Amino acid sequence: MNYSNHCLLRNKNQGASKVLTGDVIVIVFYLNDAASRWNDAALKEYRARHDEAMELLRKAAARRGVFLRLRTASCILNLKGECSVRSDAWVKEAMRLYKKENASAYQEYFEGKHHCDEAPIIFAINKTARSFACNADSNVPNWDEFSVVMRDQEHFTATTIVHELLHQFGAVDYYYPETVYSTAKAMLPGSVMGTGGSKIDPLTEYLIGWRSDLTWESEMMLNITQGVTDRDIRDAIAAEWKKEEPQT
Repeated sequence: MNYSNHCLLRNKNQGASKVLTGDVIVIVFYLNDAASRWNDAALKEYRARHDEAMELLRKAAARRGVFLRLRTASCILNLKGECSVRSDAWVKEAMRLYKKENASAYQEYFEGKHHCDEAPIIFAINKTARSFACNADSNVPNWDEFSVVMRDQEHFTATTIVHELLHQFGAVDYYYPETVYSTAKAMLPGSVMGTGGSKIDPLTEYLIGWRSDLTWESEMMLNITQGVTDRDIRDAIAAEWKKEEPQT
C-alpha cells in the first residue's frame, strides 16, 4: 500500500533534525524566565532524569544495532519574557543571545562548530505545565524545531524527555484522535509515544531512522488509521490544550 500521504509519516526526515543516528549532541538550555527559575535541587533532579533518558536511548539503539554516540551540552539562560506555548517570542529572545534568528539556525551553527551529525535542542523550564515539541513536517518543512520539557509537570520522568526529543526526529504522538490511540494501543503497546511505556516502538524506529522497513504491526497501524487527516489531529490537539487553559 502507498503510505506517502499518511498523516503519521509526515514528519519523517523533515526539519533540522533528520535521523537519530551517528554523533548526536543534545543541547539543553535551562531557562530562567519571568515566571520561573532553576535552583540547585531542581537542576540536580532534572539532570538525573536527563541522564536516564539518554541511557534509555543508547540501550534502545544498541538493541537495534544502530550506531548512536549520544552526548549532552548545556547552559543556563536568563530571559526577560515568559516561556509560553502561546508565543515563540521567548525562543527568539533566547536565540538572540547567540545572534541567531531561531533554534534551527543555532542548531545548524552548533553542528558545524562541533562537527556532529545532529544537535537537537531542549528548552528545560522549572514550572508546572505540559511539555511539548515544535517540529517540522512535510506541510511546513522549514518550521523551527525544538523541545520544551517542564520539570514540575505531574508525571515528569525520563520518558518525558525521550518522548519530546523523538518528536524532533519525526516521531508522532499516539494520544489522539481516538482512532490513532486505540489502534496504537493494540498494535504498538508500551510505546514511549503514547501507549503507556518506555519502548521505542517499530513505527517510531522507522520514523527516526532506526529501521528502513515497516513491520507488520506498523503496516497495520497505518492501514487502520489511513482515513485520519492532519485536520483531525490538529483539532484533537487543540481540544486537549484547551482543557488546560484557565477558565474565566
